Amino acid sequence: MRWVCLLFPRLALEGALRRRPDPEAPFALIDGPPPRQCIRAANRAARDQGVRPGQALGFAEALCDGLETAPFDAESVERWRRRLAAWAYGFSAQVSLHYPHALVFEIASSLALLGPWPRLEARLRAELGELGFSHRLVIAPNPAAARVLVNVHDGLAVDESELESVLASLRLDRAGLASVDADRDIVQTLTRSGFQRLGELFALPRSALARRFGGRLMRHLGELRESGRWRWITTARRRAFPAPSRSISQCMPLPAWLFRSSVCCRN
Repeated sequence: MRWVCLLFPRLALEGALRRRPDPEAPFALIDGPPPRQCIRAANRAARDQGVRPGQALGFAEALCDGLETAPFDAESVERWRRRLAAWAYGFSAQVSLHYPHALVFEIASSLALLGPWPRLEARLRAELGELGFSHRLVIAPNPAAARVLVNVHDGLAVDESELESVLASLRLDRAGLASVDADRDIVQTLTRSGFQRLGELFALPRSALARRFGGRLMRHLGELRESGRWRWITTARRRAFPAPSRSISQCMPLPAWLFRSSVCCRN
């Protein structure tokens, strides 16, 4: 199986800009309680005038005359992710929103219809560009590997024979370990033990690694290297995205040329 992961690093901002009368005007998303509001994201016009994430709102307004703002809306971000997932059903019958800030979908069964991967990648990028969403993209043998690899790569295509060596080069802080154990900082624990990259963990005996760092880490490492049918696509306890009952055009305004293509939702 081949899994595409699309990461949307600016989805909150780009979704908000779609509702602005002039998306080219200086604009920023703000977060935090009113006395301590700060900049969460800013468009290019605002960044060109010195506005940066983390700045206090008052300071940013002093730097950028006429800066327009709106509060960060997490629910709006999730709505955009759901709409993008509906769009992805034009390429795959298996689409999931399991990973925050991203979506993953299986495309091996679609390549015969949609063409070889380079052609399909170009089509995905073209349509996302037309929709106005910046993104990073990776294709890998399983969704867990695709999600961590998209942290550091864009356009990488890796198969089963290359997967472990590519994963081995990842720094631990980019390998999706932060969510492995909610009770402790597993990356800090591993770093203090002298580990820097995933390959160093792969080289250890599984039994020794499990005794020292626990079963949750072992499950994560196993998922990264796993191939074949992915369990959580058909498991209710995982958050797989159901096939939409409406057409994409009802979910999100799309440019006319997309309607002339073969991109359509399953009904």
